Amino acid sequence: MTEDITEDFLVIGKLTQYMRKIMTKIKNDLRIETRQSMAKLYLMNLQEDVSGLRKWCLTSYVSQRYGVILFWVMLLNVIPIAAEIVIFSLEENIGIEPPSNKILKEFLVLESLNAVAAFFYLSDTFVGIISLGVREYFHSHGNKIDFFVTLVVVIQAIFFIVIVSGFRMTYPVIYALIALSCFRLLRLLRVILHGIFITLMDEVCSVIYNAYDFAVGFIVANEEIAKHASKTVDYEPSADLAQFTSENNISQAMSKLDDLDTDFPEVTSAWKTQRATVYVLRDMKHVVEKMLEIYMLDENDAEVLLEDLSVKINDTLCAPRHMSVRTETRELMKNISWIENEEMLDMIMTSSDFSTFSEDDLILDTGHPHEDVKVITSGVLQVSGVNEGKKYNMLPNTDSLWYFVKTGSFCEYLNAPESIGILGYLLRTNSDTTVICTKESKKTNIYSNSSNGRENPESDIPWNEITKEPGNNICDVKLLNRCQYSDCVTLPLQKAH
Repeated sequence: MTEDITEDFLVIGKLTQYMRKIMTKIKNDLRIETRQSMAKLYLMNLQEDVSGLRKWCLTSYVSQRYGVILFWVMLLNVIPIAAEIVIFSLEENIGIEPPSNKILKEFLVLESLNAVAAFFYLSDTFVGIISLGVREYFHSHGNKIDFFVTLVVVIQAIFFIVIVSGFRMTYPVIYALIALSCFRLLRLLRVILHGIFITLMDEVCSVIYNAYDFAVGFIVANEEIAKHASKTVDYEPSADLAQFTSENNISQAMSKLDDLDTDFPEVTSAWKTQRATVYVLRDMKHVVEKMLEIYMLDENDAEVLLEDLSVKINDTLCAPRHMSVRTETRELMKNISWIENEEMLDMIMTSSDFSTFSEDDLILDTGHPHEDVKVITSGVLQVSGVNEGKKYNMLPNTDSLWYFVKTGSFCEYLNAPESIGILGYLLRTNSDTTVICTKESKKTNIYSNSSNGRENPESDIPWNEITKEPGNNICDVKLLNRCQYSDCVTLPLQKAH
């Protein structure tokens, strides 16, 4: 099922990318642009600030409210045009000169309505040319059509005034005015087709935006795909962003393709260093920016996400490298951020009983599942618990910590707010992978002395007891089949080379 979902997902991504290329080419060839994009390009190329009349015109030109009003004017203008056509198509005495007074009165009323609409056509063209300038305005083929329609509207208005003022209204004159009115439908048709094209393009992109490209990086997918596709590892947003509803609709994941190392060696090679974390976070920022561009995120949520990712990038750049770390228990404990000084570390090392596990070591199953204990694919046991009382004051900053479980991929991004520390550490290839945790037989409290059973009054670290259930969360399917909550679990850790 998972393979089918992944294959279908990538097929959809390829089709999406192919369709987007075609639609982008059509968009570029026909110069289909939104007013916002034209104004943005104009402001980027402008050497000075916009002020005065041009600033007011530019603000009005890109205003969504102004666009909605103009669209409704064009749509309602269809009514008098259609009424003129219907009235004169039903007239029986077409050959009689001149038209009856009733027909003339109705025609004058309808033409007056057309004149009101003509004011909006003329003002829109004026505002567009003033705000963008003649060269930028006529760069768009859509604006050329709008200008042509406006020119016809002006000619119609002048022709109508001249005929009414100095000549008699005859059927040929009326037919000419109706024909000129029909040119307004050309602009309405252009606006509708433009809106359909832009909307369709956005929808095609938002199904899975550039999914094939992100198959070697991060995939923008819906919740169902992320939930069922076990070949992807979910990216969990930080706890500070959990309140935003947009986080419930976004899952950014890494696709574990079987041929990833073969087809993209330069990508997997880059992930071997700490710099990879920065690259991944920058890719995530790019995803958020693209989602904002295609309206999958609103500006406020996108701003918060981008700010949070920037903080994570800064934390990662300032953090020590995870490539080479000594494997002694004390050295591993130094990597826990909430240990303030050597005295606190000495107290913890004295009051606690730790063990280091390596290949073929056994860890007893207590029979009591603990959701904070996870056996990760490469055999790393992560032990964590719940910090009482001072939870938010004493928690480590784990937002920038990544586990890399094999060449070219990562296993888990840790950011659980209830996590009190990392008691496991994963090293690179060609080294011993070791894990430390409290011995289950002792059920040691960190603030208790396991040797004599009495509490240490000088300790102010209120930890709960930490229990272990190694079979609780296992990412590797083969390892899961071997464990199945048996009496003991063998951790397949790496050997030294």
